[in-house]
Amino acid sequence: REVAALARLLARGVEDTASARLQALVAGLYQLSVEEFEHVLGTFPLIPAEARETALTLYREAQR
Repeated sequence: REVAALARLLARGVEDTASARLQALVAGLYQLSVEEFEHVLGTFPLIPAEARETALTLYREAQR
């Protein structure tokens, strides 16, 4: 439900926190380790570094 809600929110316009949360949730669905997710985020240079760091922080917090 949360993934769908975030996708609808993003469809209405870019919102960095929602995007970061969505990325973190999807990484969880793929059962990535924190290190794997960090690597994946590093392969998207067009995403601002701050947004990538926010996604990684959210993912780390969810893994605790």
